Amino acid sequence: MKKTFEILFNLAYFGCYSLLIYLFFSLATKGFGVPHMPTIRNAIISIIVVPTIFSYLGMYFYVFPKYLHKRLWIKSLFFGFLNIAVATLLGAICISVLIKMDTMLGPSTLDIGIKISFFVVVAVVNSVMAWVIHGFITWYSESNLKQELEMKNQQMEMALLKSKMDPHFLFNSLNNIDALIQKDAELGSRYVNKLSNLIRFMLYETQHSNILLSKEITYLKEYIDLQCIRTSNKEFVELVIEGDPLALDVAPVILIPFVENAFKHVSNKKEKHAIRIKIQVSESSLNFSCTNRFTLKEAGIVSSNSMGNELIEKRLNLLYPGSHTLRIQNSNDLYSVQLTINFE
Repeated sequence: MKKTFEILFNLAYFGCYSLLIYLFFSLATKGFGVPHMPTIRNAIISIIVVPTIFSYLGMYFYVFPKYLHKRLWIKSLFFGFLNIAVATLLGAICISVLIKMDTMLGPSTLDIGIKISFFVVVAVVNSVMAWVIHGFITWYSESNLKQELEMKNQQMEMALLKSKMDPHFLFNSLNNIDALIQKDAELGSRYVNKLSNLIRFMLYETQHSNILLSKEITYLKEYIDLQCIRTSNKEFVELVIEGDPLALDVAPVILIPFVENAFKHVSNKKEKHAIRIKIQVSESSLNFSCTNRFTLKEAGIVSSNSMGNELIEKRLNLLYPGSHTLRIQNSNDLYSVQLTINFE
């Protein structure tokens, strides 16, 4: 849709531009009669094709996307002026070769200075129009992308709402905490605080577009603690964190769904490190991996989760387009997720 709109918009511009040039030369040579129609044709060819190729297309496909859009102002000015100079020179040479206007109008009426001045105007107009049109199309595309992102985020919020109010996890946690309170009231109280923190995170932190990675990791730790109440295996989950979580901001709930899935589908809670989670943080990147064991009995359930993974991947594509990689592998009895996000 974007490409079609872009092509049609540019064709409309070239159509209007061609019509204006044709009318201009038709009126300019009206007094010379029909014999000079080839002159009009050559003028249109030289003025449309040559300056437009090197001014409009040069600005549109090179200067704007490579320098202007990135706000490299000095390079933009340099290559913009170079683009105009080349278009002007080639246009003046072309019109001198194709059209013998000195013979038709007289050498005193159209000297080289007028030719160059005319083509400077043509090149500048085309460059400015290329900048305006490309800027408009970029703004239009980014606006549509923003709307799509907002719509997808709303869908994800509904999915997250279902996740955060998951009755199985919530009721299991409450029952486990209740049983724990009977044995150790102080320890049970600490787990009540953990559950309260999870609910608070889902209610408030998910409203922000970005949060500190450390907050996401704190949520993961408390979620893991609540899940591990039900097992006596203290080495059930291995969580390794490398780097400074305070160094990066991430979209909320970007890692949590993968960990939730691991707990849902893990097969043996008595196994050592049945779930392995590793988070590596640098100044400009985040590497996350999560693996869990499952039995053949669980394989169908794991494969049925592809729809949830598809939604997660779409959200990643909208939040980090072209700057992330997501690999999900399901082999034998091992399910693994590897996510890398670059923030440069």
